[in-house]
Amino acid sequence: MSRIRARVRRWGSSLGIVVPSEVVKELQLKAGDEAIVEI
Repeated sequence: MSRIRARVRRWGSSLGIVVPSEVVKELQLKAGDEAIVEI
């Protein structure tokens, strides 16, 4: 598990966050993976 601080951004008509590349590598994430996000 990893903890990051991210800014919420507009993504079309939705909102989203960007996962930093170092976290993607650390957790071996790929497009389509599910994630649990606490806000």
